[in-house]
Amino acid sequence: MRGRRTNSWPDLSSENYIVECKTTAETDFEYIGEQARRYMLVAEQKGKRLMYWFLKRPPQENKQLWDIIHWLESKKAMVKFGEDQ
Repeated sequence: MRGRRTNSWPDLSSENYIVECKTTAETDFEYIGEQARRYMLVAEQKGKRLMYWFLKRPPQENKQLWDIIHWLESKKAMVKFGEDQ
């Protein structure tokens, strides 16, 4: 865990949502997965919905990131892609 950001906070928070933004250029998938689980717990504790906003869709061969996205969706988090807007 040396060098990891363990006390990070979501990028945005509103009355109803906790929002985390990603570029899809990230490569530390273990950290991203831990962060997603942590933010999901925070959202549940605060009675808010978690939203992950990705700048663009990751390539299909980026299985690790897609696994995280599918996990988020299975937990009813909103997942949005900038290029779809």
